Amino acid sequence: AIFAAVTFSGSIRTPKEGEDPITWIAENVYGADETDPDFQKAMAGIGIKNIDTKTGGDPWCASFVAYVLENMGVDLTVPDDRIMKNKAGSYNYQFLGDRIYDYNPSTDTTYSGKKEDVKAGDLIIFNKKKDRLNTDGDFSYGLGHASFVVRVEDDGTIIAIGGNQKNKVQTSRYTPEAIKDLYPGGYKINRINTNALKETSPEVIAEITKGMVDAGDGI
Repeated sequence: AIFAAVTFSGSIRTPKEGEDPITWIAENVYGADETDPDFQKAMAGIGIKNIDTKTGGDPWCASFVAYVLENMGVDLTVPDDRIMKNKAGSYNYQFLGDRIYDYNPSTDTTYSGKKEDVKAGDLIIFNKKKDRLNTDGDFSYGLGHASFVVRVEDDGTIIAIGGNQKNKVQTSRYTPEAIKDLYPGGYKINRINTNALKETSPEVIAEITKGMVDAGDGI
């Protein structure tokens, strides 16, 4: 059922080119738990294996993002081809698309953009390392998290939907305080493909934010 914990028959419906990523997640995988054997099988069927992080599996947030974006028609190649070589590394996604907003609440530094320009469906990349490499604010190599923005609150809280958020596909609330604790490097929000980015309906956003959880580590 839409917006409820889903069951799987060994497969996941592939996103279509130009489809809204948030709606696709809501309709097809929302509520899925990485410990569910049927979800594990379905994820393995799309090339994302060993996802049960509770038992030592691999972080899968970025691989999940890659699957959604590629099937939406987004080219994941950046100038040095790094994302195509390592789709599981959330750090790499900082170089994909157009920068909309880049901020670090740990240092109260805005590197570029403003939160008012962020739209539902934009990609967010969090980073664990506090130090930035240069004045442009590039993340230094390190663990992080990638998912899709639902909205940015007035106080700077990020509402995001994605995989491996407290071991599930769900909506999470990242307050500035939580970001400082979990991801002291802050975050970047990028627009990946404006032509493929459709407005998520208010009804979908209302449903997926009803049961959202406080942020947890989703590396």
